[in-house]
Amino acid sequence: MKEDALVISKTVILERLKKLEQCLKRLKTMAQISEADFLGSWRDQDIADRNLQLAAEAVFDIANHIISEKGYEMPTTLEETFPVLQKNGILSENLYQRLQGLGRFRNLIVHEYMTIDYHKIYSYLQTHLVDFEAFAAEIGQFLKKS
Repeated sequence: MKEDALVISKTVILERLKKLEQCLKRLKTMAQISEADFLGSWRDQDIADRNLQLAAEAVFDIANHIISEKGYEMPTTLEETFPVLQKNGILSENLYQRLQGLGRFRNLIVHEYMTIDYHKIYSYLQTHLVDFEAFAAEIGQFLKKS
């Protein structure tokens, strides 16, 4: 029974990784424009907001799917997700540290959309897209081992 569940799990995780890749493609386009152009374009801001939200959701969906599948301690908040994966050898210490704050960032976009600082969003585009790519790579390595 557990073997069948793992096959389903891999399929679900691969679907989420594909969605993450799609979001990153769009976000990389946004990261290439100047900050002035980004700040002057509500369309670009909306594209960035939505795709950052979806990328974060994909990351947390994948993480929680693995945690549930493996029977690890269930996190009670988004921020507790990455320590569980790191403690169980799925995420490296370096990536675990870099992903700290993603849950708060996601919540800011989703729940505090009236007060979003688009300078911070632009900065996030410039500095954190590599974290999403690293997450996808480390999850890919985990899937190869499973």
